Amino acid sequence: IDVLINNAALAIDGNFLEKSKEEFMKVLEVNLVGPFLLIQKLYDLIKNSKIINIASTDGINTYSKLSMDYSASKAGLINLTKSLALELESAKVYALCPNWVNTESIREMNPDYLEEEMNRIGQKKLIEPKQVSKKIIEIIENDIDTGSIIVMED
Repeated sequence: IDVLINNAALAIDGNFLEKSKEEFMKVLEVNLVGPFLLIQKLYDLIKNSKIINIASTDGINTYSKLSMDYSASKAGLINLTKSLALELESAKVYALCPNWVNTESIREMNPDYLEEEMNRIGQKKLIEPKQVSKKIIEIIENDIDTGSIIVMED
């Protein structure tokens, strides 16, 4: 394996007091535990690979009270990236952290909520998936320090 991209993500937005343990854990399992287990299971095949974990600015500074489990999982993925950069001596591990990306799930979101969130964090427009793809290619093609956290804002 030359490149491994951990891009699966789940958000279950909801009020803190109404969020169940099951919902919280499901988000952590998909967004944080999944990449950990995949990298662990593929260890022998990724020794000289580039691993790109798709995190989010929500793991750094744009978190929302309705998605604290998502934000916590992405912060954990960023930390996992740093730890794996130390552990996997010959692989290079990165976290790519975009703001809001123009995906189907985002387009299906309540537009008023999305506009409010984008205004709250100062994002002027959605990041296009092609921009994310270009950034991934840039990471793959360049010699970037392992453990790097790459932020994508609009």
